[in-house]
Amino acid sequence: MSIVLALLGLSVSTPAQVTVRIGSDRVVATAGAPRAHGEIRRTSKGPASRRVVRYEVVRERVWVEGYYDRVWRPAEFGFRYDSCGNRIRFVVRAAGFDRVWVPGRWEYRTRRVPVRVPSRTVRCR
Repeated sequence: MSIVLALLGLSVSTPAQVTVRIGSDRVVATAGAPRAHGEIRRTSKGPASRRVVRYEVVRERVWVEGYYDRVWRPAEFGFRYDSCGNRIRFVVRAAGFDRVWVPGRWEYRTRRVPVRVPSRTVRCR
């Protein structure tokens, strides 16, 4: 029983640390400890960035150069008859890769482009 109470006493006396992220700032707070110097501290090097960015999808026409592609060709088999009249299967052409020329072509590609949104000023009355 005394061991359990000792462990509970250690866990209660140890302050918990909570880290909260706000934008690029990180605030570290210590819970369970008395309010003292350094309880809450900022770890960022400056104010949080206020840039607002949105993305637009841009469609572009792009020329793709021609290239050689490798295409798998399966083996071709044939049949023969031996001198006894038995049918024998044999390889006419072995399996392998063929090089095929793919001609150049135009194609459309889409990509996301970041667009900065101008900041809005709010007037207070």
